[in-house]
Amino acid sequence: MLPEKEFKIKLPKKTWYQEDMTSLDSNDYHHVLWKGKFEGIKKDYSFFDSLFEKVQYIEGKFLQTYFKEVRFEDCNFSNTDFEECSFHTVSFKNCKFVGSNFSSSYFHDVTFEECNFMYSNFSECKTKRVQINKSCFKEARFFESTLEEVHLSNNDFSDSEIYRTPLRNLDFSTCKIEGFHSDLDSIRGMMIDPIGALELVKFFDVKIK
Repeated sequence: MLPEKEFKIKLPKKTWYQEDMTSLDSNDYHHVLWKGKFEGIKKDYSFFDSLFEKVQYIEGKFLQTYFKEVRFEDCNFSNTDFEECSFHTVSFKNCKFVGSNFSSSYFHDVTFEECNFMYSNFSECKTKRVQINKSCFKEARFFESTLEEVHLSNNDFSDSEIYRTPLRNLDFSTCKIEGFHSDLDSIRGMMIDPIGALELVKFFDVKIK
């Protein structure tokens, strides 16, 4: 079931220290403040109780990486590959992920606030208890994804593609879905407003006069 009201992810208040991101010599990091630029391919890393602030990692690779109790604020990860990553108790605030790849990733107790995921790929991803507010998913792709206990508020899914991804009980009534592409099985039980209903009429091969 969906949560009855919006929930907030509570992250511990920590004293972070800054780490040089250009020469990481470990795969396991705790209580770190990250700033600046990332370089190279990151695989099988783990980050705990950390803050990524104004980090630039464009066209990078974060593969099979684990994030727990982590905050991302004002970061740019456009065209970065997050394939098979896991996010547990993580918050994203005002971050840019244009064209990024989250395929086969897992999100549990995660919040997205004012983020840009335009053109991003969420195929075969799994979510549980995720809150998404005022974020852009224009032309994003969801294919064979599992979206469980997702709370949506004022997001833009215009021209997005959502196929073979059940949307039953997901409330899109405050979201833009113009040009939305999907299949009948996916949209069955989806909650929408009257404007959204007009948008979904096209799936039933009918015309409104």
